[in-house]
Amino acid sequence: MTKPTFLNKTQITTWSLCILLTATLGSCSLNDAFLNPEYKFEHKVNALKKVDKTYEVNVILDSNNNPTFVNDSNRVLTLDYDVKMVRFKSTSNNLLHGWEITPKYNYNGSTILFCHGNAGDVIANHYAAIPLVKRGFKVFIFDYSGFGLSEGKATRANVKKDGLAALDYVLENKDTILTKKVFVYGQSLGGHLAPVIAVKRENEIHGLIIEGAFSSHKDISHHYSGYKGRLFTAEKYSGKKAIKQFHKPVLIIHSTEDTRVPYFMGETLYANANEPKKLLKIKNCHVCGIIYYPNEIVKMILEM
Repeated sequence: MTKPTFLNKTQITTWSLCILLTATLGSCSLNDAFLNPEYKFEHKVNALKKVDKTYEVNVILDSNNNPTFVNDSNRVLTLDYDVKMVRFKSTSNNLLHGWEITPKYNYNGSTILFCHGNAGDVIANHYAAIPLVKRGFKVFIFDYSGFGLSEGKATRANVKKDGLAALDYVLENKDTILTKKVFVYGQSLGGHLAPVIAVKRENEIHGLIIEGAFSSHKDISHHYSGYKGRLFTAEKYSGKKAIKQFHKPVLIIHSTEDTRVPYFMGETLYANANEPKKLLKIKNCHVCGIIYYPNEIVKMILEM
């Protein structure tokens, strides 16, 4: 008879945790829990239409994926900004998709790279960029690998590569005469990513805006799953570590009513940031600051 093998207490605990995580998350890695490319993300759309009663804009894509904008009655609209569909290559080896949104009449000389969160795509998330465009900013919003019309697989490693590729696209294609400043604005997962990529191009950009972001992968996993989350989450890259190395102006925006990423994580990022820095404490839903507080946020960006 084969002699039975017995696991010690530590092995049993680790194995049990892995089974638990596998059952709840689909794998023993928490990587997939951060990325939801198929999730139908609508709350920014609805929030903007609620606040701005005149913004009755819906998106239709043609056979080449170029957008047409219609109202709720399906009538084609003429907007006060232009939208250009862009394809660009990432070092992830994936062809990514983005929109370059340019105000027609009141460009203020600042361009923003907009890094959206872990759900939805360019279409669903571009509504959060509209308050910026209406106030004179040019905005480039893009999808990470595996999101929307971007090729490849959604992984955290690809998110980092794709964010840097998008920033390089903005810097390489900016109008050298009209564009005076370039900012990185990230929301939620994109807010955690923003300092990671911004510090790589610190000399070429002018500031960093972070809204509703978690302080690190391990921190947010710990918040939702306790010590098990921190134990089983690979950090890969950390927003609170990257922001320590960034020395341009920083604006951190976080809602005290945020039910997805707790407010104290915004405070953690602020504590780790260097001067000059500002913390804008707001209310309302997760990453809805630019919708409910556009004038305050724009004023603070222009002062950076």
